[in-house]
Amino acid sequence: MSRGRTPIAVDLTLHARTLIFTAVLSLATGLVFGIAPALRSTTAASLHGARLVPGRPRRLTGALIVAQVSLCVVVLVCAGLLLGSLRKLREVDAGFRKDHVLLMSIRPPLSGYDGLRAGQLYGDLYGRVSALRGVQSVTLSMDTPLGGVSYTAGASLAGGQPSDGIEVSVNSVGPRFFETMGIPLLVGRDLSPRDDDRSARVAVIGESVARGLFPGRSPLGQRIEIGHSSMEIVGVVKDTRYQGLRESAQPMVYRPYWQMRDTWEELFFGIRYSGDPDRIASLVRHELRETAPNVPVFSLSTLEERVDATLVRERMASALSAWFGGFALLLAAVGLYGRLAYAVVERTREIGIRLALGAPRTAVMWAILRQVLALVLGGIAIGVPLSMASAGAIRSLLFGLEPFDPSTLSAVGIVILGTTVLAGYIPATRAARVDPMLALRYE
Repeated sequence: MSRGRTPIAVDLTLHARTLIFTAVLSLATGLVFGIAPALRSTTAASLHGARLVPGRPRRLTGALIVAQVSLCVVVLVCAGLLLGSLRKLREVDAGFRKDHVLLMSIRPPLSGYDGLRAGQLYGDLYGRVSALRGVQSVTLSMDTPLGGVSYTAGASLAGGQPSDGIEVSVNSVGPRFFETMGIPLLVGRDLSPRDDDRSARVAVIGESVARGLFPGRSPLGQRIEIGHSSMEIVGVVKDTRYQGLRESAQPMVYRPYWQMRDTWEELFFGIRYSGDPDRIASLVRHELRETAPNVPVFSLSTLEERVDATLVRERMASALSAWFGGFALLLAAVGLYGRLAYAVVERTREIGIRLALGAPRTAVMWAILRQVLALVLGGIAIGVPLSMASAGAIRSLLFGLEPFDPSTLSAVGIVILGTTVLAGYIPATRAARVDPMLALRYE
């Protein structure tokens, strides 16, 4: 659950003190909650001992069922909100296609490569990887989607005032970057191998930069300035998220990496492939060993794994809450079944009399289920506001949902009512099959 860029270490080693604590707690719970039924069994209205005295113990049982259902509602609502948030995060349009893309980063300068040799290494490796079977396209970039941005600067119109510009993130990319990453090209052209250090300075911008600097007009052919560099805009692409799925897409400017030599310290290879990613990764490693044996791979993963790595916290919280919600629902079902089963035994003679007098068996089943349905509805009524208050504590984990989410609350209510019916089906059916003659001789 916690794999990715931000792993969460959880110590699950069993210790004697943990086992002793849980054992003592279980025994204490059994003793405390067993006192009321034990006392109730010692009080009888007759020598027969079958007609037990109603009143406070029965009210206590009802209160416990209401409390159990209320807590179950709280846990299930929180689990539903977290699962719904995770689903919405996975459905976010991040501006790129995450499938079938392999990412690899290397740092040639750490192995003694200077700027020119590093550039030559990137070029050689680019050609060798492009020729591999199963590789559809290859590119290079300083930053990758959802990998963060390493360079921000102010961008303004050429000849304009810097104060009229906007803050942008700059990414150095190679040819076919947008094709490889699946970033839609809206207008203009992609960067090509001809955009090197001997050609005119060019750039591709994101749509938010186009709206900010060129409202109502085409940015193609226009010039912008970033720092002391002036460049012509040759294309506009869809905005892409670099900081995370929860964050808005950054205003991006893409420059050819051949025109920014100072970014050669670490570049990512982006490889769009078909087939098995493990096979492609093995082939890419082999080509790197053949080209530069002393240059290590710093990271090698698919873009899908990169996306999942940004959801570590949400995925872990959703998984844990779903498990706790499932256990809470199971405990509620066991409690409801036990209460109804005991009610059938307690009311056996009454049921026999009803059947002997001609009561329909469906009416008997409804009479049994009705005992807990009111308690369950009361538990839901109490649990809904409690769950809304509790959901405020996990608001930071929610995305696209508010603590008062009607669909989640409705789903939880339906699940609990359905569980009540399932838990009561066997006891209610048993009650409907009672033999009136045997029931009348029950006491």
